[in-house]
Amino acid sequence: MVFYPPVYDDEIIYSIFTRYFELSGLIGVKEALITLFGTSTPCIYTMFPKYLKRFMGKAELFNNQDFNKYMMDNTILPLFKPFICKDSFESIQVLLEEYEEKAINAKLGLTMKDSFIKVDSIKICLECIKMDYQKFGETYLRIEHQIKGNNVCWKHNEVLYEHKIRDYKNDTIIKINEIIRKNLIEDYFRQVFIGDTFYEHLDLAISIADIFKTKDIEINLQLTKDKYKDVLFDKKLITPKGYLKQTKLTEMMYDCYSSEFLVIQNAYIDEKNKDNWLHRMMIKSRNVTNPIKHLLFIRMLFGSYNDFLEY
Repeated sequence: MVFYPPVYDDEIIYSIFTRYFELSGLIGVKEALITLFGTSTPCIYTMFPKYLKRFMGKAELFNNQDFNKYMMDNTILPLFKPFICKDSFESIQVLLEEYEEKAINAKLGLTMKDSFIKVDSIKICLECIKMDYQKFGETYLRIEHQIKGNNVCWKHNEVLYEHKIRDYKNDTIIKINEIIRKNLIEDYFRQVFIGDTFYEHLDLAISIADIFKTKDIEINLQLTKDKYKDVLFDKKLITPKGYLKQTKLTEMMYDCYSSEFLVIQNAYIDEKNKDNWLHRMMIKSRNVTNPIKHLLFIRMLFGSYNDFLEY
């Protein structure tokens, strides 16, 4: 068994590894990976690195922890739970054990370009860091902050700072606590550009947080789609024959969100293209859509994610 620092409740996997490297003193990255995984091949710049079950078997703190519980507690997997079919969600949990990236993306309905699996930046909240050092004497990377599209900390109403990852080699690992101790944050991190969309981003961050707070609630794509249909009927956005009033729905989307925000979230709707993401999300029963787009749709129709759950 390998001694391992305690894992924080909302800590992303990458952060767990970086803190181990920092606390291990002079140990090299390759040596640390072999110690933890039995191999030096896992790319730790991913939300779900390879050989996680093997890692859990070696790390002392996971001795009595179920693999699926770990996936729900320390990864972004809960973000997808309301928006994929129950059988697909269970299949993904199996695929994650051995990190079948292409198969996972296929189940999630994502292209490699849009994949949530590979991290393209590391994001931090300066106020969270101050709070962590006061409470723990160190800081860590939070799951919610690392989600693509989430650019604001809902706890502190602060725009996040990010370090863009251009080299996925493990020997370029970012040691966040070392950077802070050496007062090098400005050398590594820049504030995320969100233009004049702060409050739209804040609402999105709150919705993301609400998903993680309610991750134990039984919800899946079929239940979600049923709620969508009910509220669309109530708001007279579906005709008696079952046709979606897409033009009206698109107008509502642009009344709710600015074009700038939708572009940042890769959720811009081309009204001339009838087969846009909004249409595909509603018409195709098993079509998997980026969770961020679902959350934008939910806020527009229900007001909040919690209102959606209670509907």
